[in-house]
Amino acid sequence: MQKVVVLILTLMLCFSSLAQISNSRKPQQALFSTTNEILEKSWQVYKEKFIQKDGRTIEWKREQITTSEGQSYAMLRSVWMNDRPTFDLAYRWANENMRLRGDSLYSWKWGKNNEGKWSILDTSVATDADQDIAYALILAAKKWKEPNYETQAKLILIDLWKKTVVETSIGPVLTAGDWAPKQAKPTINPSYLAPYEYRLFASIDPDRPWMKLVDSSYKVLDSSANLSSVSLIPDWCAIEPSTGKILLAEGFTQGEGHSYDAWRTAWRVAFDAKVAPSTDKRASIFLKKNSFIFNYWIKNSRIPEAFQPDGSLRVDVENIATIGCYLPAFAVISPKVAQQLYEKSLLAGFNRMAKSGLWGDPLDYYAQNWVWFGIALWSGKTIE
Repeated sequence: MQKVVVLILTLMLCFSSLAQISNSRKPQQALFSTTNEILEKSWQVYKEKFIQKDGRTIEWKREQITTSEGQSYAMLRSVWMNDRPTFDLAYRWANENMRLRGDSLYSWKWGKNNEGKWSILDTSVATDADQDIAYALILAAKKWKEPNYETQAKLILIDLWKKTVVETSIGPVLTAGDWAPKQAKPTINPSYLAPYEYRLFASIDPDRPWMKLVDSSYKVLDSSANLSSVSLIPDWCAIEPSTGKILLAEGFTQGEGHSYDAWRTAWRVAFDAKVAPSTDKRASIFLKKNSFIFNYWIKNSRIPEAFQPDGSLRVDVENIATIGCYLPAFAVISPKVAQQLYEKSLLAGFNRMAKSGLWGDPLDYYAQNWVWFGIALWSGKTIE
């Protein structure tokens, strides 16, 4: 009898071990099965954490300021997620609190002043925000059949061209803000250049040559990459209008390096690669030619936060926003590598946060936005 019991126990242990081995070989099920579910969860959490009930986007890590950039991101994500109530809240708040210049553009910074009063802190325009707001309005007009959105977008485009675009020997060029055209060598932020938006602007605002801005943007991007021995786009640069020559920006101590601002260039060019006509290969050519970051990740399986123009490290820590910006750009070069980047750095990071809907530092407004934008563009989620 004792031998039978021992035999039964032995068999039970064997079957248990086999079951464990079998289960260990099964692929681990992701916390979320689709990118759409991840994007939806992240958007809901972002609204709760960063957007007030009145529509103001808060940057918790920067003294709770609000920027025109932040409002533009909220509007763009709202359109992407078909969330009209949030879109209208963010747009209304921006109009009531940041559109007080006497034109159709937005002051870039709002927060608490030295007297403890909440108000505009800087009336200057940050060009990327105004063009992104106009873009979001045009998309919203189409999606929700609301022509007034497009009317408002046109007003922005008129003032944006009048106050931020300069004429140069390479054509009209978008500068960094309404303050830049007054400079002898106007400042440019390459990550503001958005050819995919200018293609759409041309269709609703034929009075301005937006397609020429597509051409000049690629000329600026190509020339600014040449400022680096490894073709890294700088955070800031400048242009000599009479010659079209791209120079290092004056007054920006880190302007020649590749970091916080420059990351977005990859995303914007990757967006253009998706929407440009099949005959226009400039976006894919640019990304494949300027592939330092792609090759760095292939070799090191990580992307540090900041590089010097020669490719040496300036800040040897990782920032999840970088991955978000580069994910769709990697897909243009190699869809397989982009998938690996997503799984290793973004999906794994999302899972590590235990379904929280956040990545990395939960108070990092910039990172939460650019990881989301990266996944949305890479996954093919339709914005229109």
